[in-house]
Amino acid sequence: MNTAADNGESQSDSGVRLKKIEAAGRAGSIEGVAAGLSDAETSIRKRAVEILAGLGTAETVEHLLLAIRDESWEVRNKAAEALGASGDERAVDALLAGLQEQEWAFKTYCLKALHNIQDTRIIGPVLDLVNNEPDQTLRREGLKLLQVYRSPETYQVFVEALNDPDWTVRWISAEALGNLGDKQAIEALRKVQRDPEDKVRWSAKIALEKLRDISQVEMTIMGLGDQDPIIRCTSAEELGKLGHHLALEPLLVTLQNDADPDVRKEVAVALGNLADERAYEPLAELLTDESPDMRWVAADALGKLGNPAAVDGLLKAIDDEFDQVRWSAMWAVAKFKDLRAVEPLIRHLDDPVNYLRKEASKLLRDLTGEDLGEDPAAWKEWYEAYKDSLADLMAMRS
Repeated sequence: MNTAADNGESQSDSGVRLKKIEAAGRAGSIEGVAAGLSDAETSIRKRAVEILAGLGTAETVEHLLLAIRDESWEVRNKAAEALGASGDERAVDALLAGLQEQEWAFKTYCLKALHNIQDTRIIGPVLDLVNNEPDQTLRREGLKLLQVYRSPETYQVFVEALNDPDWTVRWISAEALGNLGDKQAIEALRKVQRDPEDKVRWSAKIALEKLRDISQVEMTIMGLGDQDPIIRCTSAEELGKLGHHLALEPLLVTLQNDADPDVRKEVAVALGNLADERAYEPLAELLTDESPDMRWVAADALGKLGNPAAVDGLLKAIDDEFDQVRWSAMWAVAKFKDLRAVEPLIRHLDDPVNYLRKEASKLLRDLTGEDLGEDPAAWKEWYEAYKDSLADLMAMRS
């Protein structure tokens, strides 16, 4: 039988263990944090998952794949969320397996996590869920997930779902058919314009407008193959403005194969405007391109894309020899609210270029909530005082 003293001692021990993994997290010790995943206390295992997610490296994924099988639903949910945020394809099988579990919340977390990972292995299991899952909330989440996958199977499931008794399913399906870009859907969508729910009719109207615009997209795509580089440039620019997913593959091919640097630059800008995760790797590779123009455009595009995996490359680009690249990388990395940017931004308060010093000061203020102006000494003193507890300080202020 536990005495009050025993309970007090146990709580004290757990507090010590919690502080230990938090200290490991601040030190960037993945193994030190991962040790918390085997702790007897659910709260400590859950906290370990949160810290691993914040570290956000490829190495943390292996530990999160263990945590997603934890006995506690709280830990499993957090692990699923963290695996989704990682965008790592190694997480796909574990997240798909989660769709077979009975726990409703866990299945929801797994579905939402899969939104962040583009992998065709997802299609079959999610189609099964959409067709067989009795819970309408999970079906809706599955349909949202399938919107980015163009295949005969996904097209068919959305057409059939236009007749679903749940109006939200019909609404999502009409929207998806517009996004998928298959003009065969026009006839089915016209019928939906007589739907009793106004939101469904509106979704069908927008989808039909998108499908009619496909002809313009297709004509503009043809311009990417024109002999005149000016026409190829203007075609890439227009495709970025149109923002249709059909342009993605042609733009990626042009980025890889076109010999004209101006065309490749416009293509990179267009890919950033499309904001499609599948453009991440080609754009990330451009951060080390020999052309400074390509490097700054790539940094800008990666900031728009929003994949946190870009942060490591952007942190290196902050110290590029060309000021335009430095500016673009500083702006992009600040969008991720990643505290690893604080130290390099402080360094650039001494940048030889005046506008970069001002930009570094502004981004530091936005990122930390501190307003120390453009004084490098004041920022360095503040950073030395708080660098070991920066994450906790920011969390308290948020």
